[in-house]
Amino acid sequence: APEAVGAPRTAFAPLVRQEMERYRPLLAGKDVVLSFESMGEVHVFGRPELAGIAIGNLIRNACQFTERGRVTVRLEPERIIVEDTGVGIPQALRERVFERFVRAHQDVPTGGSGLGLAIVRRVAEYLDWTVSLEDPPDGGSRFVLGWRRAPS
Repeated sequence: APEAVGAPRTAFAPLVRQEMERYRPLLAGKDVVLSFESMGEVHVFGRPELAGIAIGNLIRNACQFTERGRVTVRLEPERIIVEDTGVGIPQALRERVFERFVRAHQDVPTGGSGLGLAIVRRVAEYLDWTVSLEDPPDGGSRFVLGWRRAPS
């Protein structure tokens, strides 16, 4: 468990905001609103740099594959949700999307190498977190990173 190996108790909201600002330029010229919702300060056990990698990859993907609509990052006490109104993940790839070199959109020139979600899964496993892909009702993608709440 991360708390057992000296992983620090980390305030998550500043880290999320930093990653959102890092990838905001990907939305330049797009009709996309990037928003952050939080239910108050959330602390987790985990190395901030690793948590930032996982969250940053999810935010980057959402910004990269959304041409119109919204990208919403919602921080809750035991999870973070990154949801977008983008192209979504094809049904045929949903089971494999966290594997290395699996690209959901081969036809998108900026589609990446197929490593981002594999890295998210690897970081989540290392931190003893979970990661999942869900179907939002309005289309697009919803990724959820979950963890145990850090004690106060």
